[in-house]
Amino acid sequence: MVSIPTTIADLARYARQKAVETDDQATLAALDAAAALADPAKLGAMRKASSKWAASVSDVPYTKMIEDFRGHAPYPAGDVADWVNGVSFSANTIGPTMITMDMRTLGLDMPIPFFIVQGRDDHITGLEPARLYAEDVRAPKKAFVPMRGGHYACFTNAEVFVTALRERVRPLAI
Repeated sequence: MVSIPTTIADLARYARQKAVETDDQATLAALDAAAALADPAKLGAMRKASSKWAASVSDVPYTKMIEDFRGHAPYPAGDVADWVNGVSFSANTIGPTMITMDMRTLGLDMPIPFFIVQGRDDHITGLEPARLYAEDVRAPKKAFVPMRGGHYACFTNAEVFVTALRERVRPLAI
């Protein structure tokens, strides 16, 4: 994710496009109402208004698997509780920083190889913002590798993901 505001703007653009294509008047009205808000309320409202279109169809089997694994609260001790606690810890620890972070402010000069492998239908972390960021990064070796799938493409299309790593990253490690 390059930045949450950039990602949400990209998702809202995509959601508007899909809403127009499908005559989804509720999403269009929600997007218009969110656009009229002042910051910082605007950001959350845009994300909520776009949420119907965030997940890729290709992500559905993976999210179903996660939902089946997780089940419903209260969570029993063990793997499920550990997973839920890990997600909560990450959200509470990393989340506040992610909201304000813009990767571009950390600099575009990378002294090490730089790769992004991402699903073409990823509207959760934003394919287009990631592509533009990768274009601007200066690194001794870099690649932006779009692959079939959505946000969870590395799991739903694991063979292509691993192949990208083997072809692009592994040769640099040996």
